[in-house]
Amino acid sequence: MNELVTAVITTYKREPKILRRAVESVVNQTWRALELYVINDCPEDIILSDRIQSMLVDVQQNHSDLSIQYVPLEHNSGACVARNKGLELAKGEFISFLDDDDTWEPEKISEQIGGFTSKKIGMVYSPFYNIDFKGKKELIVRGDKSGVLLDDLLYRNVIGGTSMPMMRTSAMRDIGGFDPDMLSSQDYDTWVRMAEKYEIQFVGKPLTVRYLTGESITTNLKKKESGWLRFTEKYLHYYKNNREAFSNRLSLMVGEMIALNNKKFVNSVLEKYKGLYNQSVKFAYCKAIIKTVVKSVLRKK
Repeated sequence: MNELVTAVITTYKREPKILRRAVESVVNQTWRALELYVINDCPEDIILSDRIQSMLVDVQQNHSDLSIQYVPLEHNSGACVARNKGLELAKGEFISFLDDDDTWEPEKISEQIGGFTSKKIGMVYSPFYNIDFKGKKELIVRGDKSGVLLDDLLYRNVIGGTSMPMMRTSAMRDIGGFDPDMLSSQDYDTWVRMAEKYEIQFVGKPLTVRYLTGESITTNLKKKESGWLRFTEKYLHYYKNNREAFSNRLSLMVGEMIALNNKKFVNSVLEKYKGLYNQSVKFAYCKAIIKTVVKSVLRKK
């Protein structure tokens, strides 16, 4: 088994030193049948673009056996458009995407490619590590099932972010790639569409390192609201027949949004989807309110 794998790193205003860490985690993979596309979603910054290209030239000199290609978009278009450009260019039978501030373990590709034991399998996923700004490392296992995972994914995102899985390139093209209209939950939406048509395989070894910063979409409330609502409307036909899954997903949103002091959005969502969720959501709401009150009291002491 020596199939070509395409790796795609999308980057936006990332310091080349951090981007290089991601790039080197790709070129140092034990799997050598590999091509890498670095898609620049901020081509307007000429100085930064030149620095990125210079860095990639330097990396290429030390890895002449691999193809490393720099691809600037015509203008800033968003992460989904950048990823879809990589998907368009991909020559590999399999494809993996890597955020510019994350890294892969050296055996990431070789371990996950072994999970494609059937043409029915469109994606392979694994546990991953989170590293916070203090350097604390935590193992994250969101799911461990294989097969038809649509119901599991409607319940919650059991795969993780874009950097975690590997996909069959033909399957990614078949489902239409990433949805540019999703301002958040872009990965989650893609995994659900994959699960609608293909089986998903679990490989139990943690293979990705996710570095937590304050720069993610999750800190942008408007994008998060938009993504949550668009995702819900896209899959409402499933949720109408699975109140338990919708209630769980709604409970997770309630806790997160109230912690971010966004009670107004929570109340509007609860009113809009009245009748589709069970009592667990009200419990989650009360729990989140109590938690924020306790935190506020402790701060004043």
